[in-house]
Amino acid sequence: MNLADRERIEAQLVAFCLRVIENEARNIHRELNLRQKRHKSFSDLTESEMNQLSTTDTYFLEDQTFWITTSDNEMIKVVVVNSDLYSAMKRLPQDKLDIILHSYFLKKTDQEIANEIKAVQSTVCRRRQKILQLLKELIAEEGG
Repeated sequence: MNLADRERIEAQLVAFCLRVIENEARNIHRELNLRQKRHKSFSDLTESEMNQLSTTDTYFLEDQTFWITTSDNEMIKVVVVNSDLYSAMKRLPQDKLDIILHSYFLKKTDQEIANEIKAVQSTVCRRRQKILQLLKELIAEEGG
């Protein structure tokens, strides 16, 4: 093999290597562009999308539970995550606590609660409003 053949082969190899490197760079840019189109940054996510990606640990919330007895005598466990709200609710008398639990945790209407406690709907509504005001005061009292 003479010098001219050797230089020709070397030039072909260099050209081949450059072509491979250019093609690989093109593939990398294409892949990066595809990833950029498919992926979203955390700052671009809406609040509901972020909530789908998160979870709340409830290991120590067993102390913050209330049990509600339904009209069918079924026991339902209610965990109150906010500790200030829980401690304020704990200070309520049972009849007031029942109205709040049935209204906000069992999603019962004032009329349904009134039927259970044998009262008028407007009475339940007025009591619920007074209880909410009392809860606000109890939470403020505790520094919440």
